[in-house]
Amino acid sequence: MAVLVNLIVALGMLYAVPVGLRLIDPAGLGTPARLWPWAAAPGALSPWLPRGSAATALAALYAAAALVLLCAAGTRLRRLVPGGGPRAPPPAEVGGVAARGRGRLHI
Repeated sequence: MAVLVNLIVALGMLYAVPVGLRLIDPAGLGTPARLWPWAAAPGALSPWLPRGSAATALAALYAAAALVLLCAAGTRLRRLVPGGGPRAPPPAEVGGVAARGRGRLHI
C-alpha cells in the first residue's frame, strides 16, 4: 500500500502541477510548467528514501520550489485585480477578473 501511495504522490508532484499550470495560462505559465518537474523531482524522490536528513533535505527543496510558485501566483493575482491594492478579493471577483483578462475562464 505504501508503494501505491508513493506512486500517486510522485505522479501528482511531477504531472498534475504542470498540467494545472498549463490549464491556467498556457502562454504565461509555459516556462514554470516546463521547469516544474525538475523542481518536483527531489520531492517525489523523498518518500522513497528512509526517514532522515537526506529525505528531509529533498522535501525541503520541493517546499522551497512550491513557495516560489506561490509567491509568483500572488504577484500575478495582484496584477490582475483592478487597482492592485493589498486587499484580498472575493473568489467571485477573481473569477470575473480571469474571465475579463484572457477570455479562457467563463463563469
